[in-house]
Amino acid sequence: GIIVKSLVAREVNTVGVVPNPARDGATLVLGKPLEETGTFILFNTVGGEVMRLDVPAEEYRMSFVTSKLATGVYHYRVMNSTGLVGNGRLSIVR
Repeated sequence: GIIVKSLVAREVNTVGVVPNPARDGATLVLGKPLEETGTFILFNTVGGEVMRLDVPAEEYRMSFVTSKLATGVYHYRVMNSTGLVGNGRLSIVR
C-alpha cells in the first residue's frame, strides 16, 4: 500500500472537561482562551443535542451543571466561527 503523511501539523485538542466522570457539575477547561465567544455542545450517545452553552471569550474555564443529565456517556464539541475548537467524551455517574 501507499502511506501518505501530512506535512501540516494538526493542532492539539486543547479542550477537556473535569472531573470526568462527573456527578452534579463539571468544568470545561481550555488550553488557551477563545478569541471570540464559542459554543459548547453536549450530545447523547445517539447524537441528540442535550445541552448548548456559550463559552465566553478570553476565559480558560467555564463551569456548568450536569445534575439534570442521565447517567451515561456523552460527547461534546466546542465550536467557534472558524469551526471545531476541540471535542471529547464526558461520563456522568450517580
